[in-house]
Amino acid sequence: MTQQPPEQQHRGMIADLFNRLLSWLDSPWKAFALVGIAIVMGLGYGGWLSRDALVDAWKMSSGRPILKRSELPTMMKHLRVETKADIVALWSLNLMANAMNFELGFKRYDEVWEFSPKRIPAIRDPISEPRGLAEIMTGQIICRTPGKESNSDLFMRRMKEDKITHFCLIPVPPAPNILVAIMIMGWMEDPDQQTEEAALGLARETAATMVSRWE
Repeated sequence: MTQQPPEQQHRGMIADLFNRLLSWLDSPWKAFALVGIAIVMGLGYGGWLSRDALVDAWKMSSGRPILKRSELPTMMKHLRVETKADIVALWSLNLMANAMNFELGFKRYDEVWEFSPKRIPAIRDPISEPRGLAEIMTGQIICRTPGKESNSDLFMRRMKEDKITHFCLIPVPPAPNILVAIMIMGWMEDPDQQTEEAALGLARETAATMVSRWE
């Protein structure tokens, strides 16, 4: 007996399954049940694929300022390319717990930049002085140069390891007393004043769109 090619066998199996399904649909209620199952499965699958966007939309409706996590990768990649920064990274902030939690980061060629540990103290590592915290809280951008005295701080040590000579901390959103996260932009070579000002202007615009609206 001649064996059928795999493509014909596959089509035959589909046809057989379809015929069995038609024979099972011998009453209207079964047809309605099948359609209902298909709709539920389709909605469930679509919801799973869009889960980040749905969560952001739900939180947006609650009136609280929250990060638009489903849009962050695109925003961050675009910002890095446009500003020519060597590193762009984001930490969500919990001042009550004195904690910064790493969210995501990118380096050149859209490669992922990771930071470990994921959680670091906020008022010790990147924001090492009360004045810096006050500036961030009022929506100001502060810039730093890793120095020899920073070897004990996890964040500063990592900046040195990645040969970052100059970095800036951008509040998210850039508005007084509504601090949700801190974005870092770092360069291996100090940018000139004009380049830095243009980069920080774009970073401020981007930071303003990283959170949902609030009431």
